[in-house]
Amino acid sequence: MDKAAYDEYIKGFVLLDCSVGDRDNIAFGMKQDIGLDVHPQPGRDETAARVLSYAPKRLAHQSGFGRVEWAYGVMDLHPAYDLAARTIIACDTEFEAWETGREFAPVADPIDDYTRLSLAAAFIDGSAYITGHLRKVFKRVGPGQWLDLTREEEHPHMFADLRAIKARRGNYADNKAGFEAIAGFGSADLYAGGRYGDLWHYDGTTWRMIDFPSNASIAGLCGASDGQVYAACDRGGLFRGRGDTWEELPGARGIRFSGCAWFDGRLWLGEDYALYVCDPSAGGKVERYRFPTGGPQQYSFRGVAASADVLVSYGNYQALVYDGKGWTEIIGNPDLFESNDAAGTGADRPQGRE
Repeated sequence: MDKAAYDEYIKGFVLLDCSVGDRDNIAFGMKQDIGLDVHPQPGRDETAARVLSYAPKRLAHQSGFGRVEWAYGVMDLHPAYDLAARTIIACDTEFEAWETGREFAPVADPIDDYTRLSLAAAFIDGSAYITGHLRKVFKRVGPGQWLDLTREEEHPHMFADLRAIKARRGNYADNKAGFEAIAGFGSADLYAGGRYGDLWHYDGTTWRMIDFPSNASIAGLCGASDGQVYAACDRGGLFRGRGDTWEELPGARGIRFSGCAWFDGRLWLGEDYALYVCDPSAGGKVERYRFPTGGPQQYSFRGVAASADVLVSYGNYQALVYDGKGWTEIIGNPDLFESNDAAGTGADRPQGRE
């Protein structure tokens, strides 16, 4: 990418998460890079956070980028792009939400005993959702307005085991719950999952625990256009199914997936050291993706995000876009490799650690 744009919008920060409206509207959550774990323990800190917009047409006058930044106090950022409203929604670890033109504010007031740590944001069928630790899900119903879909008064069965843990220990430290991902096909067909295979389905009225065939932690969920839900686990494999019927797909055991996205008829999976792909029409085996020679090579890995027309594969220090035909690097340090010449091929860049 252009060095001036890198220095202005990227330098000194790492990419944490990504949401895609379409190829011309992409949002990243970023955190100041201080050489430490980019996911420290919950709590406020003194490092800066940033929502980065990539809109090559709308923001062409500033190299395609825009940003909103907070000098301190925001631990983590998970964006969700509402393309229809041209609004970026983001949540931080404190179960507060920000959206374009507004300030950070709690998603609920008062906040119940389970609304403690937000872990993900997603945009599903016209609505933004925030999920979190201890089986919490909130749905955006208007500017700055969030509906709690998991109120204990309405869904006591979701929290009975957590109440028992707290009564026994005085806290939730050894719980086996938590929604780290959410996906689905609409507000009346949602799946939310988290630790130890804790997977639930919401039909618009009631949450039901799914008989998931693994106790591995669910790191990513995807409602795909083939009508299936895919659950990518942290070292526990990849599963496909709906309701209580699930099957494990081959080749994924032991891989520490961070998330998944559906694009171009295939499932793409993020991981810290590589990009993986699964083609359900060709047996469903998970394989490491090899970038074509002569084009940009990914050297920094973390996660994936997609819209109908584009896939983004990103790491802490790099982001590439795939349109089904070829890859384009939109974020990358121009000083790292001599091969990042005027053609921008980056052909000598390594693909990450094996």
